Amino acid sequence: MSLLIRVFFLAAVGWLLYRAYIRWQTGNSRSGTPPEPLQTVARCAGCGAYLPVQTLSPIGRCGACEQNKP
Repeated sequence: MSLLIRVFFLAAVGWLLYRAYIRWQTGNSRSGTPPEPLQTVARCAGCGAYLPVQTLSPIGRCGACEQNKP
């Protein structure tokens, strides 16, 4: 009888450790900062590099191409 109680006790402890581990894993995946939103990119009209739209000039050129206008 005591062997059966030990088996049940070890199974219960194992189950509790497993549940604690699962809860810890799901808590870690949800915590932290949310991912940054994706930025819209466009191709520079001068050199062809892909850059965020905010960094291009109104005519669609990057800073280097704006300084070296032909």
